[in-house]
Amino acid sequence: MAKPSKRSSSNRRRATSAASAVSAVSAVSRVSSAALSALSSVSEPPDPKSLERRSEMFGVAIIGAALLFGTALVTFDIADMEAIHAGRGASDDVVNLIGPVGARIADLLLQLVGVGAFALDGLLFLLGVRTLTGRDLVPSVRTVAGGIGATLGSLVLVHLVAHAAALRPLGHDAAGFVGSAIAEFTRAFVSTLGTTLVGLTLLVMSV
Repeated sequence: MAKPSKRSSSNRRRATSAASAVSAVSAVSRVSSAALSALSSVSEPPDPKSLERRSEMFGVAIIGAALLFGTALVTFDIADMEAIHAGRGASDDVVNLIGPVGARIADLLLQLVGVGAFALDGLLFLLGVRTLTGRDLVPSVRTVAGGIGATLGSLVLVHLVAHAAALRPLGHDAAGFVGSAIAEFTRAFVSTLGTTLVGLTLLVMSV
């Protein structure tokens, strides 16, 4: 039997190499097509209906939280915390309509920002309404900064008035820990009149 010539072996190797190269190119082409397809699907604009449903869900959740916090604040009674601390914190032993959890939440909010908790809850409710109607899914930085500035300015003024009149609404500092700390720190440097002007400036600039 005649042995295959060197030229035939070389041709077969070239054919095999060419077939392998073609397969590799085909595989790369398929991967590239898949990647381009994925990128095109990602770059497509989101479905407006999907965004609307998401906005509605967020809005309902925020409004629900605002109503929960508001009910806890409105029905807060300092006697509830005394009962809870005494180990009598069952639902039947507290006045708060949200129960012991609502009493604790309201107590924490009042400790932090005093009567400002009611204003913050109102702002949370308005945010929920705007989100539900598709106007604000995420509040802008300017809106958040303005809300924080107005809140701090109001708390400083509330603390000064309540401190002068010796008022402690709902058994807490009228401006809470945040308002009293800022007001007293500022008053140590610029007196009561200067602190009043600082609070008014913050409030006016944030509106």
